[in-house]
This record gives sequence, C-alpha cells and structure tokens, in this order.
Amino acid sequence: MIEYTTPQIAANTDSSDVHLTRADIWRGLMWKAEFPTLFVKPISECRIVATFPDGLLREILHTDDLGTEWIQERIFLDPGHVMTFLRMNGRVHGQILNLIEGPDDEPTLRFAFTLGIEGEPHGGAAEQRYLETFEQGYIVAVNATLAAVREAVRTGTDPTAGLARERAALEAAR
Repeated sequence: MIEYTTPQIAANTDSSDVHLTRADIWRGLMWKAEFPTLFVKPISECRIVATFPDGLLREILHTDDLGTEWIQERIFLDPGHVMTFLRMNGRVHGQILNLIEGPDDEPTLRFAFTLGIEGEPHGGAAEQRYLETFEQGYIVAVNATLAAVREAVRTGTDPTAGLARERAALEAAR
C-alpha cells in the first residue's frame, strides 16, 4: 500500500498579489475535477459520465510509468473541505484526497493518497518506485492548482470556460 500526503501548502503567501478564500480554492478543485487536463499533466482526456448530489463520475485517459489507460473515478464532494477521488478500475487502485485545511482566512491545500498497484505486493519495490515518481508530481499539482486559482481571481477569468463550451457543443451534437 502506498500512503503519502503532501505538506500543507499555504494558499496565500507574502509574494501573492491576491488573497484566496476557501471558496476560491474549492472552485479551483471543481475545475480540476471537471477539466483535469488543465491541471494534471498525466491526464490527456476527461469525460463526465454522471453527476450526483454529492459528486460525479468521470472517465480519464491517464498515462504514467505503468502505461496509458482509461480510468473511471467516482468523485465525492464535501464542499469547501475535501474532494475524494475513488479509482474504480485500472492498474492502480485506491483514493486521492484534495484537502482544504486551516482557518477560513488563511487556508491551506494538500493532497493525500492511499493507493495499491494491481498484482504487486503491498510495500514492495514497484510501489516504492511509483511513490518516488509521483510524490513530487503531487506537490507540483497542489502548487499548479493554487496558481491557476490565483490567476483566475486576479483576472476574473474562468480557465475552464473554453473547454466547457467545447464539451457542451459535443453534447449538443449527439
């Protein structure tokens, strides 16, 4: 079993020219859930399969050291606090948490995961290699998410708007 958590990363730094709220960060996590290709380099495609009062079901085309595959993820939402990605299939099983923590006026963001590689012993060499490869990537992902939210707050621009229009046009054509 692979267990890892990034450090808590402050949403607001002395060098930042915008102040992020918990609501701003949550909006960014929703963008990442629905349009992950903008935030997560290993994901090249995403389809929303279903929506629920407490989340959504998506399919992503994901590439990592183990190969490329379509993965179905059920995403559970605890608005303003935790987004849980539960992998429903694929070679790497488990869950990934996106956690907004800290006081409302100084929130932090961290990602945590508990994963296992199909057919590999828990705690074995394959899992250790996987962890070593991806632990820095998760820290990069937290920082990239916060940077995108800062830019959206700074400019008043939704980075997902173009992709949302494309998705709506594809749905309408069906």
